[in-house]
Amino acid sequence: MGKYGSFKKRCLLDALKYKNKNSRVLNVKIAVKFQVKYFKLWARIRGVPLANIKEEQNANLSLAQNNALKFYIDYLISIDHQANKKHIVFAENAILKAAKVIQKTSLNNQWVRC
Repeated sequence: MGKYGSFKKRCLLDALKYKNKNSRVLNVKIAVKFQVKYFKLWARIRGVPLANIKEEQNANLSLAQNNALKFYIDYLISIDHQANKKHIVFAENAILKAAKVIQKTSLNNQWVRC
């Protein structure tokens, strides 16, 4: 990111510091004063993460979770149901959500046959 991006980041950080010191000032006035977008300031005040940060996008299954996914695939095969990519992705995401690892993941490609 060039100078313009770093300048906008600095303005946003200054606006957040100002908001922490002066909590009664309206967000609109702070956005105008520090020349930042209102909704971006509003999101940062409420703790919404940056859009370009994607933490733990490729989470791996533990050994027990991997075995559970294998068992599910074997179950689908035993009832003569096709185990397609959509069902496997849904099952893996359900396992990870149940373990409270992440909300969205990408699938380990060793289980997918297109």
